[in-house]
Amino acid sequence: MTDEPTEPTAEPEADAEDAPRPYKRRVGITLAVLALLGGWIAVLQTNAATNESRTTREATRLASEAQTARVLSEGIDAALRQIDAEIDTFGERPAFATEDQVGDDLGVTIDPEAQQARLDAAVAELDDAASGRQELATRAAIDAQHLTLLQAAVVQERITWNARASQYETVVTVLAVAIFLIGFTLVVGRRLRPPFALPGLLLAVYCFGWAIWIYQKPIPDVDRTAITRTAEGEVAVAEARPDDAIASFDEAIALDDGYAPPHAGRGTAVMVAANPDVLSTLALTDTDPSVIDDALGSLDRALELDPDDSKTEGLAGFVEMAGADWAAAAERLDQARSSNDLAPRLALYRSAVAVAQGDEELARELLGEVADRFSVLADTETDRALVAQYLSLLEFVADRAPDQADLARSLRDEVVAKVSDLPDTGTDPADVELTIEQLSWADGKTTIDLAIGGIPDGQDIAVVGYERPAPGASFVQPAELFAVGPKTDLGGVQIRSPRACVAVEYRVDVYVDGGLAASQTAPGADPTC
Repeated sequence: MTDEPTEPTAEPEADAEDAPRPYKRRVGITLAVLALLGGWIAVLQTNAATNESRTTREATRLASEAQTARVLSEGIDAALRQIDAEIDTFGERPAFATEDQVGDDLGVTIDPEAQQARLDAAVAELDDAASGRQELATRAAIDAQHLTLLQAAVVQERITWNARASQYETVVTVLAVAIFLIGFTLVVGRRLRPPFALPGLLLAVYCFGWAIWIYQKPIPDVDRTAITRTAEGEVAVAEARPDDAIASFDEAIALDDGYAPPHAGRGTAVMVAANPDVLSTLALTDTDPSVIDDALGSLDRALELDPDDSKTEGLAGFVEMAGADWAAAAERLDQARSSNDLAPRLALYRSAVAVAQGDEELARELLGEVADRFSVLADTETDRALVAQYLSLLEFVADRAPDQADLARSLRDEVVAKVSDLPDTGTDPADVELTIEQLSWADGKTTIDLAIGGIPDGQDIAVVGYERPAPGASFVQPAELFAVGPKTDLGGVQIRSPRACVAVEYRVDVYVDGGLAASQTAPGADPTC
């Protein structure tokens, strides 16, 4: 009996349970390695999250300390100003004019030598007290600025740790997908394994490289001494000690060249060293190209390190204005406004540049953005300063871009009218007469004596004073020399006005009914700048 031949049967396709043991081992080893990689990344993520939490607490603490220190510093400054004002008031009180008067009134015989000794001792005591007060104010200001800068540095560190922790979380999530794809090949047929295994392996390699890239990214670590020197430099700039400021900033840069604030501060200090009153009145007395280039070099380095710093970008725009490079100034100010379009000062600076470029529509549009802050001059010191700065910039533009002088003067008069908000009384400007009896500066005070005719007493007027800080320089409009109110005889009025560059020429404009009615100039002192 013979067996009937049988046809060979096809081998069934291998499924997951029939997967060769070597393949299972390879997949198992791969999954184990990826699990270790995931564990390592999870540890890095936990470390980053812990550091973020630490720096958050530190930044919060420093913010509180910085605020307290700033309030203390401002309180000391206010107290010193009050003391100075009281000393000035006391010094103006009548006293015994002569030794004979003392003898006649009190029957006292004065020993001249003893009197001089007492006077010298009193002067020395006052000098020591004044010196001590100023040192205290400087120290308090440095402490406040140091804490502010330190808090900003810690915030940057916190932001970096936060970003790193978030990135590690993303890597772990992607790695989990890779592990799933590779592990899924154990439950599919042989032909379906490559479409899952290959993307899984590629994702795993990508995650490993991504984690290494994140790990190697630097964490901001600013040299603490550099922060201290930067704080000292910024306070020195505010106290009109630009040479000390430049030395402090240079030391900070030498300690940590990658720290942006000392570069920005140095650019400011360079401008102040050449133009001592630029921070208080925008007085530009030295716009030599070497000064402009030196300042811009420092500011550009700061922007290279911190491109989003709108304050530094705006300052660079002002420096370009000082060099009369209107196109460069416009570009920088536009860049600054793109980061901070709510800053009124940037809008006014850009408006002045638009005037210089002959773009009246843009100049008025930008001016309109902040015109509501000009409604009442005495609202705040900040608003007064904005008005004064814009008027000073228009004077500079009128000198440096003479073709646009008429537009600059037109906007000037409109701003004064907006600020003063004078009623329409029907006064004929031709009837207004202005005589400058006295306009001088001494001991940090400007003395003003004006005679204004053709206007009834009590009628509201605006008196706007200008100073020329140096021969050839443009007029500037100090905020303290802008007055709005009823017309009175301004005889011997003294206004505190500290200056490094004493005015070599004055100008006074009188406005009635919202328009310029009279303008006169008067000589000033010998040049000090």
